[in-house]
Amino acid sequence: MKKHLKKLLTLFVVVCLSAGLSACTSKSQEGNTTTGTTQNTVQTSQDSVAPSATITLDREYYVEWWRTNQEGITWEKDGPVSQWLVERTGVGMYSPLVIWESGKGYSSKLQTRAATGDLPDIFMPRDGIEKTLIEDGMIWDISEYLQVYAPNVWSRIPESIWDVVRTSDPSGKGGIYYIPNVQQFNGFASFIRKDWLDEAGLGIPTTQAEYVDALRAFKKRGADVLPTIGRENGRWMDHLFFMYDVAMYEGHPCFDVYDGQVTYSAVTPNMKEAITFIRGLYNEGLLDNETFLNKANTLWEKVKTNRVGSWFHIPNGLDGMALDDLLKVEPKADVVVLPRIAAPGYEGYITVKQIWGPYWAFGKKDEKTFIASLKMLDWLANLANEEEIRYGVQGLHYNLVDGKKVKNVDFDTNKIEKQVGFGAITTPKEYIESKSIAVNDPAQKEYIINSARQAIRAVETAEIDRSRPVAEDGLPAMVFDGFPDIASRKLYQEYMTKIIIGDLPVEAFDEFVKKWNETGGEEVTKRVREWYTKIKK
Repeated sequence: MKKHLKKLLTLFVVVCLSAGLSACTSKSQEGNTTTGTTQNTVQTSQDSVAPSATITLDREYYVEWWRTNQEGITWEKDGPVSQWLVERTGVGMYSPLVIWESGKGYSSKLQTRAATGDLPDIFMPRDGIEKTLIEDGMIWDISEYLQVYAPNVWSRIPESIWDVVRTSDPSGKGGIYYIPNVQQFNGFASFIRKDWLDEAGLGIPTTQAEYVDALRAFKKRGADVLPTIGRENGRWMDHLFFMYDVAMYEGHPCFDVYDGQVTYSAVTPNMKEAITFIRGLYNEGLLDNETFLNKANTLWEKVKTNRVGSWFHIPNGLDGMALDDLLKVEPKADVVVLPRIAAPGYEGYITVKQIWGPYWAFGKKDEKTFIASLKMLDWLANLANEEEIRYGVQGLHYNLVDGKKVKNVDFDTNKIEKQVGFGAITTPKEYIESKSIAVNDPAQKEYIINSARQAIRAVETAEIDRSRPVAEDGLPAMVFDGFPDIASRKLYQEYMTKIIIGDLPVEAFDEFVKKWNETGGEEVTKRVREWYTKIKK
């Protein structure tokens, strides 16, 4: 345990630095498990090795499942969602209060639990913690179990992605230690207030110059208006970097191909030009001057209160994160996705990942609880259960009206347990079908219908000619071994912030590049290039 505690508390310090950054299975059906341990025995074969023996689950199981929790609610063992799952799978779930706080609050609490050796049964690894947990034998190698106990999970994720996940096994034996978060569409978009453009007599911008003109028009609306916005450490302002083909992921620079070589985007000439451009926006008051002070809640409060003209986020979260509340304040608000906008001489693509990192890992306790966890997730991953999962619990998430299911989309998520789903696979079809329930329900409030329409439009538009995959898709955290500061992006964040707000001259960027290479960047780049060569074979 001392070994766990020392390593995990050390990793916790790194995280803090970085943060400065679905056939239905009935209750009576039997589940299976293996006997004995099977960790670190699977080679890099696409076929899993079948367990030598099986046993059945002998009772109802309740698994502790940590999920993204924006609101601050809990799921109880005897709660409606848990009992809904028990009736269908024989497995219920519960979750303590783990507030997301842009991932920082979640990571902090997970680090504390990991340091005690008592991990949740199902959880989302963050900030590279999976490597330490694998090495210390604290999470299950699921490679021998997937096809036997979770065939729907296995089949829904392409084998090519499972092969990339295998590269995250630090032993090199090709074990699978987590279910990846797979996004099968463009998950990012730049948004702009079309109603504000209409009032200013402007069309939707298609060039960088037109975009800046739109921001200037927005500024004239009043002193309280923020033409565009970002967050602390340069998070969620990727739209301004993408104009210069800078590979970014939620404000984090990425390794991508530049001049034929995989290179860290933060140290490219593209980045220098992007920072120079953003510095100009800041000086002109077109970028919220509190950008580098904004916490997540602060940013969204500004958007929701009708103050922001343009921002960057995920199209499949447009309604829930901001638009629902914005339309309560301004019913005429019309938010659209911008087309691909490039600076002169660049293409302006949004860089995307198909593998958004680890999604579900399994704390290594008794084997039956682990099998129960897989059984529950496999039911949620089964497309035969798609409609039932989409509607959720009768009387809570939907009601029967004249024999038809009517979705309840206007309830207090701070008090009522939200729906759960498999979550690790996201497609436009699933999202659009879900939002269409509200659009086609005349009993819903007008702002909910309007918000759902705009969200569907955003997801559809975001798929059009605007994205390309980034080279580091599925990059294992172990490439940063020995270089926690490189992993935390602290040096980049410091120089980028100070140059944009004017505390450092633009020329200081060259100093940053030199320091980054000297303090481990050169070695990490070598490792990333070696990994990229292997996965491309």
